[in-house]
Amino acid sequence: YDLPVIFGVLTVENEQQAWDRLGGAHGHKGKDAADAAVDMINLIRTI
Repeated sequence: YDLPVIFGVLTVENEQQAWDRLGGAHGHKGKDAADAAVDMINLIRTI
């Protein structure tokens, strides 16, 4: 397994919740998912 797969899905009830999760009150969930992928790549390289 050389390729990390990150499955970041926003489950929201309305558009405002989506915006809140894209840099609003709940941080940026897309960036969090991308950061997790980079962390996994770095971990795989060190193992």
